[in-house]
Amino acid sequence: MKDRKYLISRGKIVLSDYREFSTFNLCRNKFSRVLRTLFVFWVVAISAYFAVVGFLSQNSMLILIGGVLLLCLGSFFALLRKHVKTVCVKKQQYLYATHEVQFGKNGMIYSVLFDPAHNSYKQEDTQDDFFYSDFMAVYETRGFFYFYIDKKSTIIVPKRNMMPADSMELSALLAKTVEKKFIRCI
Repeated sequence: MKDRKYLISRGKIVLSDYREFSTFNLCRNKFSRVLRTLFVFWVVAISAYFAVVGFLSQNSMLILIGGVLLLCLGSFFALLRKHVKTVCVKKQQYLYATHEVQFGKNGMIYSVLFDPAHNSYKQEDTQDDFFYSDFMAVYETRGFFYFYIDKKSTIIVPKRNMMPADSMELSALLAKTVEKKFIRCI
């Protein structure tokens, strides 16, 4: 990391960050994404088949079946989006805090500074130290780094809270230090 001791990310985590994370967390492994893509492809293909055969044979039941399948698929995605929003709204208590992460050569210091003016409850500021080897996995997306402490706990680091050169440097550092646990989803 050149002359500096730390790379720093400092800023707020907002509701849309939780939405992005919830969506990413549902779709994070490649096998799962491939299966979902194949499933959607087959539902659309079968629906189109029923609709085309129904139009050609003038069978309204086949057209109806194709339309119902597409309607069910659309409803599934609408409910999934609503579920992600519901999960995110429950996390609103964390929206008014400044998150600061100092990335060093072997680990990071994660601090959360709560804003008492916007939080209706008394919350103590926290600071935790982590070695990169402590993480179950680290994912990089176009807009975020996700540090999985375990299956239920994740540190979200938005790239917008860093200088672009720092996020590229952090990506290179993680690729070198975390190796097999570091997964790029760009």
